[in-house]
Amino acid sequence: QGWIVPKENPHGIESIKDVARPGITYINRQRGAGTRLFFDYLLKQEGISREEVYGYDREAISHLSVAAAVAGGTADAGLGIYSAAHAMELDFIPLAEERYDILLSRSFYESEEGKSSSLRIVSLKTRFSAMRLAVFSNRWIMVDVSSTSHSGDFSST
Repeated sequence: QGWIVPKENPHGIESIKDVARPGITYINRQRGAGTRLFFDYLLKQEGISREEVYGYDREAISHLSVAAAVAGGTADAGLGIYSAAHAMELDFIPLAEERYDILLSRSFYESEEGKSSSLRIVSLKTRFSAMRLAVFSNRWIMVDVSSTSHSGDFSST
C-alpha cells in the first residue's frame, strides 16, 4: 500500500499529514475496504480528524478507480497498490508491506497448468524478499510471499 500521486509528485505527498494539508484533494476507498481501514489507522496515529481531509467522503470501489481519479486530475492523492499506479503511469510512494498466501491444490500444482502457474509464482522470488512453500497433507500447497519492495515492473504478475 502507498500513495498514488501524479508523476513527479507535484504536491510533495509523503505522509498522512501531507494529505490533510489545505488545497489537497484526496480520493478514498469505500467503507469496509482494507485500504480504507489502513487510511483511518494512519489518521488516528497522527491525531488527524476525517474532517481535515478534503475528499475523505469521496469513495472509489477499487485501487484502479483511485488511480483513475488521480490520473484524471480530480484527486491529488489516494491510497492504493503499486500496480494501479503503474497501470495509469503515476508515481507511487510506498507506505506499508503486505504478506500474501497463495493456496493451491496439490493436483493443480502438479498439473501442466499448475506447473506453468507455479513457475510464474516462483519467478516472483526476485521481487519479494522471502518465499516459502508449505505442504499441507497430500492435497494442498501454500506459497507464503512476504513483500518488502514495491519497485519494479509488476505488470506481468
